[in-house]
Amino acid sequence: FNLGFFYTPKNIFKIKANFFGAYRNPDFFELYYSYGSTQGNKELKPEKSFGTDFGFILNMQGLFLEFTGFITYYFDLIKYILSYGYVYRPINFSSTLSYGIETSFIFNPISFLKLEINYSLNFLNNTYMLQLLKFYQLPGQPIHSVTFILEFLIPFFILGFKVKIEDKINLTELGTKYIEAKTIIDIYLKFNFNSKLYVFIFLNNITNIYREDFKNYPLQGFNINMGV
Repeated sequence: FNLGFFYTPKNIFKIKANFFGAYRNPDFFELYYSYGSTQGNKELKPEKSFGTDFGFILNMQGLFLEFTGFITYYFDLIKYILSYGYVYRPINFSSTLSYGIETSFIFNPISFLKLEINYSLNFLNNTYMLQLLKFYQLPGQPIHSVTFILEFLIPFFILGFKVKIEDKINLTELGTKYIEAKTIIDIYLKFNFNSKLYVFIFLNNITNIYREDFKNYPLQGFNINMGV
């Protein structure tokens, strides 16, 4: 479920709040797949969560700013631990707290230039660790992630550059299994024929960075997407 509220004291300023809840069933990989460095756990329970986010939106001519803080409580969160040797096994953790911020900044000072910056900060913790000022990562998600998008808006086409920078991604709480930090660069071109038709070409991951890990966090190497 999701319940959201908005309050607009001025046309350019909006205050928002959301309350939400969700669950996720373990997938086949987590339940039954046992091979190499992983071991399935058919006793896993579904993850359950609820939380809230709150923030504001400032929308002016040529400038957009959104800032959101969030808190999510997880019950039976699925995390990987070192079972024996170099074998990892998913288990449920009874209760966990995830919290952080998300921001989005769009600057469009002139008609043909647009800059967008997105940043997220995501910590994982519990009450005891908070008292010790220790911070962990939500499995499979980086603590810091930032994306820069620069677009040149020329009549009939858009040329864009996208750079995404991520921290290393921990797959276990103690960081014994992780994916290295990455910087991904994309370039795209869109030809606009009219308001309802355009052709696009995306050159994704042009530096051909490739990664894959046992928990299915693949990153495709250099690839080209084209379409209408």
